[in-house]
Amino acid sequence: MAMKELMDVIPGNEKNKSRVIARAVDYIQTLNHEKGSLRKDLDHYQALCVQYEREIADLKNGREPVTPRPSSTTS
Repeated sequence: MAMKELMDVIPGNEKNKSRVIARAVDYIQTLNHEKGSLRKDLDHYQALCVQYEREIADLKNGREPVTPRPSSTTS
């Protein structure tokens, strides 16, 4: 039953069990890599939000923002 479910969710149409498992491992590694990349992007954007919130608070209090603007590029 589990092998059938695995065959259904893994990209490709392999029927050989060892090949299905190998493809599952590859797919999981791909997902983990994507997750790491998304986590890095999230951390970057969260840092930007904190910085912009400080700038807004400074502007509301009549002060010039003191924090330098970060680069808007992501890796």
